[in-house]
Amino acid sequence: MDSPTTLDEARSHPVLDIPTAGRIAFGLSRSASYRAAESGHLPTIAIGERRRVVPTARLIALLEGRSE
Repeated sequence: MDSPTTLDEARSHPVLDIPTAGRIAFGLSRSASYRAAESGHLPTIAIGERRRVVPTARLIALLEGRSE
C-alpha cells in the first residue's frame, strides 16, 4: 500500500500511519507527528499491543472542526 500524499488521497484509506497523518494534516515531521499522537492532538487507535494508527475519518472530522 502506497502512502497517500494529500488529504484527498487519504480519504480512500481507512487508517493512516502516524507520520503520514501528521505530514498530510499539519505538515509535521515524523518525530513531531509521534509527539502530537502521544499528547492526543492526533486521534489514534491501538492495533494490538504496540501499533497505533490514525483513523482517517476522525482526522478529517478534526480538520473540519467537528467531533466524531
